[in-house]
Amino acid sequence: MPNTADYSEPKIVAALEQLDDLVYAALAGGRTELQTLLGQWPTICASIPPARLWDCRIHYLDYALRICEGTLAEGKTPSPLPPLDSFAEGPELKPEPHISPSLSRAEWAIEVISLLFE
Repeated sequence: MPNTADYSEPKIVAALEQLDDLVYAALAGGRTELQTLLGQWPTICASIPPARLWDCRIHYLDYALRICEGTLAEGKTPSPLPPLDSFAEGPELKPEPHISPSLSRAEWAIEVISLLFE
């Protein structure tokens, strides 16, 4: 069956823009945006046609892989991951929106992307 969804519908455009804003900010280390993304994920998913949502996931995965490649090229070594859902301040965590110093940018990107495929 051909895909007949009109991706220019205002509701779909708004959901796609919100998703882009949240995912790219979360990939950049934004903890607040990540928390918002986690809370809004079911609503956003319901607003975007499944085929288009899948395309978005693939696009975000490609972007995350580029982050990983860049991190590896910089010669950074992976470090232990604290639980991603623990946003409490601690000796290893800086105030948002910064990435924890104990996480490389690549590790953070992988964690964010994994949430979009659950």
